[in-house]
Amino acid sequence: MYKAKALIGERAGEVVYAKDPDLTHDLCRLWKIYCHECKQFLYFSKSKDTDKRRSYFGHYDYEDKCCPERSLVVSKRNQPASFTESHEQDLETAELFVEKVFYGVDPEYFQRLNRQGDEEGSRKVIDVIEWFKISFPHDCKSWIEHYCQTIGFLDWNNPKKEVSYLMDWLRVLDRRNDILKNLAQYFILECIDKQVDTNSIQSRFGASQKIESEPELVWLIALNEILARLANVISKEGCFRGRPNLLGEKKFIDFKIPANEKKTPFKGKLRYALTAKQMSILVKQNESRRFSELVFFSDEYPNFFCYRRHDLSESIRLGFIKDDALLLYIDEDGDLAVQGFLDEVFAKSVIDGISKTLFNGSGYSMLVFLGKGYISRDVAEKAAQLALRFKFGNLSPPEAFEKFRSLSGIRT
Repeated sequence: MYKAKALIGERAGEVVYAKDPDLTHDLCRLWKIYCHECKQFLYFSKSKDTDKRRSYFGHYDYEDKCCPERSLVVSKRNQPASFTESHEQDLETAELFVEKVFYGVDPEYFQRLNRQGDEEGSRKVIDVIEWFKISFPHDCKSWIEHYCQTIGFLDWNNPKKEVSYLMDWLRVLDRRNDILKNLAQYFILECIDKQVDTNSIQSRFGASQKIESEPELVWLIALNEILARLANVISKEGCFRGRPNLLGEKKFIDFKIPANEKKTPFKGKLRYALTAKQMSILVKQNESRRFSELVFFSDEYPNFFCYRRHDLSESIRLGFIKDDALLLYIDEDGDLAVQGFLDEVFAKSVIDGISKTLFNGSGYSMLVFLGKGYISRDVAEKAAQLALRFKFGNLSPPEAFEKFRSLSGIRT
């Protein structure tokens, strides 16, 4: 076959043609190309001699070979496992990415998930899966259409494309029963054990009438969480033509925030309201400066940072995912520290950025953050102590906070 669709990256939701002279194995691997008909993943075979053989997309050796776009002759002759130029286009990597997306709702939960549930729980899981398989082409599509028309997905400003793309993701999910089972178990517990604002969620997706069916309610809540996760992952996994992902594989970091090592310059105009740019911390910027990754405070969860991609003059603010954020906290030693998942290469720049933002004597960022509810009082006090230590010595956190506030003239 000679056309496919991209699941992520700059071409997400768009058709990709095998004859494109700029198409490479690396781009196809990054974009997670898939069949527009059966939604199965594909691999790219690039012809070295375009006069004799055309480049094409092939299906992997799936058990289900009924896709009308599938070429049995090509797929049997040219599997990535057998030819020498697979360029790391393996099915396992693509499947692991799908698990990463859907299990990213709460990775720790899926690590401890007990599949040996009681009979009633097993019955509920079956009911939820059956409802999804029967209803997602109609009910879920209706919800997504309302969401895309009223809220929009990733600022694409193209509801038709957004709906088509999100429905493709649900069809990708529909083919994976193990993931469906785990998600059903997870969201059943979400409905039972946690306080969920179902009225707000129903309004977001246009489900105005009260939902009586538990499987339907479970999938409405699931869809709300899944869309937030998709927005987060897709934006961070996105790439521009020929360029790798900005952030590599993230690892858990836990670093102390160092004390200020120079005099804090309390001068300039008082800034009671900082701009989004002033409150953001640059993680990394690519060589062309075409895009960058930043972390910024969440106004919903004090002391947490989440990611934002800045593309040219536009910014996309992602839905907050607590398991994919950085936490600013007071550790066991009483020191200010930051922990969370981040590419270690960028850890120092993030720590330096946090220090610079909190200790900014001209902008009084720390006091503005506290006033907006971005950080807690104990974190603000500790930040004040670190900010003033160079000039005023080791004041206690409360004393340092009062001193910082009096120097700024801001009453918080």
